[in-house]
Amino acid sequence: MIVVTGATGNVGAPTVELLREQGQQVRGLSRHPSHPDDRAVDLADADAVNAAVAGADAVFAIVPAVEDQLDMERNLIAAALAAGVTRYARLSSLGADPNGKDSVSRVHGQAEKLLEESGLPYTHVRANYFMQMFLTQADNIVRQNVFATCAIGEAEVGFIDTRDIAAAATVTLTKEGYEGKTLQLTGPELLTFTAAVATLSKAVGRAINYYDMDCSDYRKVLVGAGVSEYLADHIIGLYTRIGSGSSAVTTDDVAVVTGTAARTMTDFATDFADKFR
Repeated sequence: MIVVTGATGNVGAPTVELLREQGQQVRGLSRHPSHPDDRAVDLADADAVNAAVAGADAVFAIVPAVEDQLDMERNLIAAALAAGVTRYARLSSLGADPNGKDSVSRVHGQAEKLLEESGLPYTHVRANYFMQMFLTQADNIVRQNVFATCAIGEAEVGFIDTRDIAAAATVTLTKEGYEGKTLQLTGPELLTFTAAVATLSKAVGRAINYYDMDCSDYRKVLVGAGVSEYLADHIIGLYTRIGSGSSAVTTDDVAVVTGTAARTMTDFATDFADKFR
């Protein structure tokens, strides 16, 4: 049995779908499960996590960006050890570094270190900026015709479609040869956010306005929209790192692992255009 946490999210949902299409037995964990085989579990509850992971052969750990993320990581690792899991893949971030300047790279780096020290057979699944993050502002685009970030400027990014992350993760969970490896998953091309929004505009059929805001103003927008102060700072730290050029990376790891080329921004924009209309 394969346990996937964050089973209704951008990466977890397509991973669970792919695994079930292959006939794998899957138990998805999330706060609001959408499948009869899945469970509602708070990853901060160690006992609940132990019960949910019991009997698993493999785990794909997708842990939310919250203040107690590392505690959740520890709970999952402990449960996997107790269950005798033989494959443990973890969704991480490109640039993960336990001493990173921003909280995204730092927390993911520290979580990777915890996993490595646990003795579990691990695979780090590091990913570049998700194309699906554009969907988090779909309402803004529909209502106000605006997509906004901060601190990025004209830095380039190897945007990746989360469906490709799911495909690569599925391979690591079901095939031999990925123990101890770190995958660096990106899309096939470097684009600025300006170019990415232009690609989306073309698919949608109208010009979408892109604003790269002052970070203090952007933080006010996020908090005003109900985002926690921790997550707002987390997002701004990520954007600041992207603005430094650290996400201007492309690899062929998606194609090497899955046998299929990674999707382009045009592919994403075409497939999801209706979400922005």
